[in-house]
Amino acid sequence: MGAAMNLYRARAGSLVADFLSNMSDRMASSESVVKQLCNLCGRSDDDLQEAAIHLLEDILRQDAGARLLVHGKSEINRICQLLISSRDQTQRDAALALGHIVEGGDDMAKKAIQESNGVRYLCMLLSSRSSPVQTAALDTTMYLISGNASNFQQMSVLDAAKNDICEAGGVAPLCEMISNSSSNSSMRVKALLALREISSAGPKAGRSIVSGGGIRAAVRLCTEGSGVSVKNQEAALQLLVNVASQSTSNGRAVHDAGGLGLATSLLHSGADALVDKATELVQTLSSLPEAAKVVEEYGGVEVLVRQLDDQETSVRVVLENFFSLFV
Repeated sequence: MGAAMNLYRARAGSLVADFLSNMSDRMASSESVVKQLCNLCGRSDDDLQEAAIHLLEDILRQDAGARLLVHGKSEINRICQLLISSRDQTQRDAALALGHIVEGGDDMAKKAIQESNGVRYLCMLLSSRSSPVQTAALDTTMYLISGNASNFQQMSVLDAAKNDICEAGGVAPLCEMISNSSSNSSMRVKALLALREISSAGPKAGRSIVSGGGIRAAVRLCTEGSGVSVKNQEAALQLLVNVASQSTSNGRAVHDAGGLGLATSLLHSGADALVDKATELVQTLSSLPEAAKVVEEYGGVEVLVRQLDDQETSVRVVLENFFSLFV
């Protein structure tokens, strides 16, 4: 109780910054302090919550070992409830703390966040008017939906988070981030990478991305001369491939947004991985009636002909059928 009173008095006074700094330096490795801070996060006093989560976030950021102490359901639930605090600083620190906990791929913590409505709350913060809160929510969302899935359990945890984002309406603010040219480029690219991950969750995710304007936004991001890297252009093409391959209507939406034109123009990029991904998208959209005309207009025929010898049999058959449209 003494630590709680110290936190409260420090937050209420003008020495809170010094207090938090000194406490985090002195006690970052203390299991009892981490546990007590988690308990304090569950108190009803706004000042106490803000001070406690600020210090907890500072400890978790500096000490990876401390993160293992905070992946239980009760601790995670207390932190998740702070995502809907009325204070921006508390929301930001809570989002960052959750990000520190799951960034190493802790499946137990990821499931606890999902079960505590954490994904839904993070999706709400993606539309926050506070840029620091929005950035923290986006970073943590990325940790929840990305990572290596070497077995079925890990894959199911990732897919559950992706589906939760679709259910909670998180796709729309991600699409808005990409569309907003006034946002910094880092935020737009992170939102693009998030949509790429979400697009692999299935047709429902693809429909959400199409209806939210994510396809058009991804194409625009790659064509507006914003200096998008080759790696991120590949990510955009993978997003388009994932969505287009899910249904005929999605394929039409990708084409109507300029996806086929983008893919054909990137055939001339000279980057092997990017050319391969562009070829995959052209192949995916090759059944559209106007596909041949678009590819010809963008000068992609010669590049695709050169690709024929490098493709596996199934892909080569599709491309050969596609070329028959030019006869």
